Amino acid sequence: PLTRASQVNMAVMAKKMKDIQPQLNASKKRYADDKKKIQEEQMRIYKENNVNPAGSLLGCLPMLLQTPIWIALYAGLRVDIDLRHASFIPGWINDLSNPDTIWPHPVPGIGHPLFHLPLLGDIYGLNLLPLLLIVAYYFQMKFTSFTQPTAGGADDQQAQIQKMSRYMIFLFPIFLYNEPSGLNLYIFASTFGGLIDTWLVRKTLKKRGIL
Repeated sequence: PLTRASQVNMAVMAKKMKDIQPQLNASKKRYADDKKKIQEEQMRIYKENNVNPAGSLLGCLPMLLQTPIWIALYAGLRVDIDLRHASFIPGWINDLSNPDTIWPHPVPGIGHPLFHLPLLGDIYGLNLLPLLLIVAYYFQMKFTSFTQPTAGGADDQQAQIQKMSRYMIFLFPIFLYNEPSGLNLYIFASTFGGLIDTWLVRKTLKKRGIL
């Protein structure tokens, strides 16, 4: 519900920003030599149209509220003794307490690593779930980008921050590369469920004429 409310609010904000974009561009041209006046005019336009310039940042609030839950799940799934030697998909996810290495076949942690990477540590083989998680995050980024407000014409810095924040999410699956498959499986299922929920939210927003 928190994520859904965030998506709806951000979509409404995107529509408002689109509606006032001509006024923002006009003020930028009218006071091209006076940056302070441009900022004053933009704030006036925002206030008159009930637009919060920080709307895109407020959209991250549900993620912050859920962070303690994610940390607890991470800690619990990482050391849960019930996942030890528990198989989910034989031949692929044979042990939920270890990474889902599909090549080479031996269990990771036995023998010598193939190579070492900074931040990630020793790499014993090809783990499929973290790669699938990157794909899921890519589609999540594409879906959510449709409902995020775009920055005003004079706010190029905010637009750059939005762009960077979208691609920063790909660092998360990379850091999970050597984590237990049970943890990655949970995050993948949660992300995939979030994509379905986002699709349903978009259908509702289209019916309301917001998208």
